[in-house]
Amino acid sequence: MKQLHTLNTGEAIKFNAGQAGKYLIMREASNTVMLRGDALRPVEIERGDTVDITRFDELELFNHKADAVTIEYQIADVPIITKAQKIDISNSVAISEILTPITVDKVLSPIKVGEVQTEVKTRIQNDVLKVEKLADLYTLQKVGSGLLDLTSDEQTIDGKAGRKGLFIQASTDNASPVLVQGLIDLTAGGHTLIQTDAIVTLQGAIGDSVKVGEFI
Repeated sequence: MKQLHTLNTGEAIKFNAGQAGKYLIMREASNTVMLRGDALRPVEIERGDTVDITRFDELELFNHKADAVTIEYQIADVPIITKAQKIDISNSVAISEILTPITVDKVLSPIKVGEVQTEVKTRIQNDVLKVEKLADLYTLQKVGSGLLDLTSDEQTIDGKAGRKGLFIQASTDNASPVLVQGLIDLTAGGHTLIQTDAIVTLQGAIGDSVKVGEFI
């Protein structure tokens, strides 16, 4: 017969082991408890455990936790091996083994993942669900006409709020390098990407030009 008890912290329930049966079967348990006796070194057991108690006379189940524990146990003459599904009081489930592939056809209720600030992609690798942030995607467009003629003086490309970066390419027909931000030399056909929304300076020879685009 199954026995259902709730043990407060420090409480225990005793039973005659050898007279009642051969095996202690923990049917349900909201947490682990200690199995102990005068001839048994205390051992922690949990839901789904089956213990051979034939060598013991009197045993007890002791709650060593800080909260109350509800247990349902049974003393039987034959072992009953149960595969614990680890379902706790809050109905959360931990799956330890899947014998048959599972296909989810429809989700009847919304699944709340939490707050996601950016787009993500998911993949399952070695039975682990991984969530990865997608690479940021931007649009490249011309700044003005897309072509800037150089005057030999220092020229500027105005800053712009929301701009992610500037793409600058020296014309393949340029005779001299173009100096960008006072430190980057672009030879004919060369290009650079500057991740900024602030002003960018250019200086090059008269007659030379650069192509300018922005990422937004």
